[in-house]
Amino acid sequence: MEVKRVKDETYESISAYLDLILTQVNRFNDLCFITFDGKIYMASHVEKGVGIVENDKGELSSYYLGSSSKAINMTEYSTNEHLYEILDEDVKEITRTEYETENRSKLVYLPAIEDHPRDVLEYVQYLEEEVIALSYRYDVTSRRGINDAILFSSYHFPDSLLLKVLKQKLFFTYQKSYHYSLGLVDGDKYYQPLIKIGEMMFGTRRTVYDAETLIDEICEYGFTKKIPEDLSSLLKGDNKKYNELKLVANAYKSYIKVQ
Repeated sequence: MEVKRVKDETYESISAYLDLILTQVNRFNDLCFITFDGKIYMASHVEKGVGIVENDKGELSSYYLGSSSKAINMTEYSTNEHLYEILDEDVKEITRTEYETENRSKLVYLPAIEDHPRDVLEYVQYLEEEVIALSYRYDVTSRRGINDAILFSSYHFPDSLLLKVLKQKLFFTYQKSYHYSLGLVDGDKYYQPLIKIGEMMFGTRRTVYDAETLIDEICEYGFTKKIPEDLSSLLKGDNKKYNELKLVANAYKSYIKVQ
């Protein structure tokens, strides 16, 4: 990996880089070019992070990596389309916000704790325009960590679904919640609980829903059926793009620190 300061180039000749980097950081500080793995990157920093423009065979893309003010172990990772907030603690969480629509998705891995001795993988989607939300919850206690939990979710129905819809009646607006639990024996059917106390659900209504059909119908609102690969790979720590950018950002920060 080679790092060099931007000295000889005129701003006019690198204007495409500069325009893009300003979409991620608000000023130019210690502009440098970094060559890594056959690609050229430009980097500039602000107090809490690094803005990066990647040149991949002539195609320019901008990114940002920095610390978040929301939590000590939270990282902000921005692309042209999305803002990711990555929490790396005992509870691991990835939140993705789409810039164009403001729709949000969240993937959480909750290891067992004393009050709730089950490992849980939860995928939540919020559709801003429709003001509705959908949560998938998987009991992954018998899985061996995050990688196995993600793999399990790719070929199993969620153990529970929670759909929240904003409804209007006359002059009043209210939120309606729909809970569905996967059958313990017939694992391709959902039931609705008669009583819900906290996270515990008791009894079922007479109505039985085919799991595939129910999820298809719910997803007609605009939800995704499966956990997106960008969220799952960030949770597992093997997102190729993010890991490459971390290497570039670290090399850049090390270089300007000693200059």
